[in-house]
Amino acid sequence: MRDGSYLEDVINGDEEGVQETFDVDKAWDAVHFLISAARAYADQEEDADSVTLDHAIKGAKEFKGLSRGYGAAGMTSAVEVQSIAKLLDGLSLDALKQRFDPEAMDTAEVYPEVWLQEAAAAWDYVHDHFERLRGFYKRAAGAKCGVATWIIDPPEA
Repeated sequence: MRDGSYLEDVINGDEEGVQETFDVDKAWDAVHFLISAARAYADQEEDADSVTLDHAIKGAKEFKGLSRGYGAAGMTSAVEVQSIAKLLDGLSLDALKQRFDPEAMDTAEVYPEVWLQEAAAAWDYVHDHFERLRGFYKRAAGAKCGVATWIIDPPEA
């Protein structure tokens, strides 16, 4: 967490000491939109839970010099991972489904900006990745691990 050198090694493929990796795929921004008021409602004041959930996707401490596409890489301490896991566990699927609004997501330019065209299948896709993210944080919290996050450009075909 101090200087980002470990995170840089992980981003560059050296996964020594890494217990598990997880890819939220292109659902990252939609999941972020559903769990974080900071992402969904930029004009609202953030509460502590929203800030903590924001870190589930972006990390708690950003390393500006470390980027592989969409913004700075981040790290979240084991202590904060515990808080994220607890908050994710407390989110009901009904509440998330109510927040899933393809029109609002389109207006907010939620990546990959297909929500209106793909509305029928989009909820299942986002729901599946949310559940996987929830499980990942639960395992990380149980192992008392921190989490490194970054959003990469997809490889060119």
